[in-house]
Amino acid sequence: MTHALAPCFALTLAAISASCRSTQTLPPAGEPGAPTPGCRIVLPAFEPEPGQPPDALDASRGDELHRSQIGATILVSLSAIASRIASEVPPQAAASRVNVGAAGLLTYTARRTPFTASLRGQRLHFTSQINATAEVCKPLGPLGCVVYAECQPAAVADASLGLEPATDWSLGPSRVVVAMTRSCTLGPIDATSMIQRGANQQAAALRAKIDASLPSLLRPATAIWRAARLDAELGAQHLRFDPDQMTVGTPVIQGDIASIPVVVRGAAVPGSAAAALASPPNPPPPRSDPKSAAGIVVRAPLLLDSRSLSQSLVQNLTPLAISAGSARAAPVTVEAHPMSDGLRFELQLGGDVCGRIPFIATPALDRERGAVRLDDVKVMLSARSPLTRALPDLDQRQLELAIQQRVSIPIPTKAEAVAELLGRSTDKIRPDGAATVELGKPAATFEGITLAPQGIFVWATVRQDARIEVR
Repeated sequence: MTHALAPCFALTLAAISASCRSTQTLPPAGEPGAPTPGCRIVLPAFEPEPGQPPDALDASRGDELHRSQIGATILVSLSAIASRIASEVPPQAAASRVNVGAAGLLTYTARRTPFTASLRGQRLHFTSQINATAEVCKPLGPLGCVVYAECQPAAVADASLGLEPATDWSLGPSRVVVAMTRSCTLGPIDATSMIQRGANQQAAALRAKIDASLPSLLRPATAIWRAARLDAELGAQHLRFDPDQMTVGTPVIQGDIASIPVVVRGAAVPGSAAAALASPPNPPPPRSDPKSAAGIVVRAPLLLDSRSLSQSLVQNLTPLAISAGSARAAPVTVEAHPMSDGLRFELQLGGDVCGRIPFIATPALDRERGAVRLDDVKVMLSARSPLTRALPDLDQRQLELAIQQRVSIPIPTKAEAVAELLGRSTDKIRPDGAATVELGKPAATFEGITLAPQGIFVWATVRQDARIEVR
């Protein structure tokens, strides 16, 4: 019992005795299993061991065959954020004067370098070097304030923010730290601590201004989420993609751009046009997932129901000619039943030989033809079954290979149709306002088969690149 291929096969039934036929209880004419007119050899009734029906399609489980994602890379301009920060920190700070008691007056001015961006872990840092000049003077009446000591302290200003959005999809909060890198002592005065206190006060004010000016990812995230809530007709079927989570991947910096993968995950399942989508219209709080990758991968289940399978098998197998000595037979009807162990089907023969022969096979994809083939076709007969004793000369292997060669069940919906549907859906990713969208060309393939109680689901997979840039 195996696979492979022969266009027809011969049955030598010389060993079938008349007494074997006469002992059968025949069903009334016109009922399944009833002998057709002219039937000379009636195969005995045989019921194979009952099988377990397959599990119902559960596209919510986490295996890759069933899950889909619609995502994009949100591109954040680092120079735009740096410009916002720089606008709050002028290149040269105004002179500050502090009364230091008997020592006189401390005056200092500071200049900063342009901010440079870098990514450290999950935080984006904008760093500037600060060089200052500090001097202390003593008021001497008409001589004014006479400078008697000076120094050049230095510091590093670091403004950082997390690129993983908060629960409301905002970036931040920021952190602003000014760290002294060169101290300053003016006679009895430790100017370093005074300058540090002033810098800390300015850092707190700067942090509030930065947080108020940071871009939000809510708009593009909402656009992605709503585009993912797919509910449309696909051929004779109704397809629904109800997302259930939204994740944010690890950001990457290339040049002036920080890339943040934002991915919606969920299940594409056959649905009803009358049923409302269960997912809310606005995105949930993001979840961190370092494995999140940008792009669109939608896996859509296309149903071949049992009736369609039976009809296709009839079309494939009725031309099959069966020879049994001088007797001739051919399949008349085929009934297909998906089970947990494979696709079971029964051949109802007509002609000189009549009766039912049960088979089991493994459905597999024939990607070149856009069809389903049957692998590992096996006659479900044991050596001691009545059917085997009735057909001692039946070449079961040749029969199995002949069926396996002939069966090619067309998939009614092309994978490209799923890509076209997805293209219409992803048009909704274009959010209003400060964002642009780039969508790549979708590519569609068939990638798997699932047995279900109502038939076979063929999974069409569509992949598409997508980018969203926040300015």
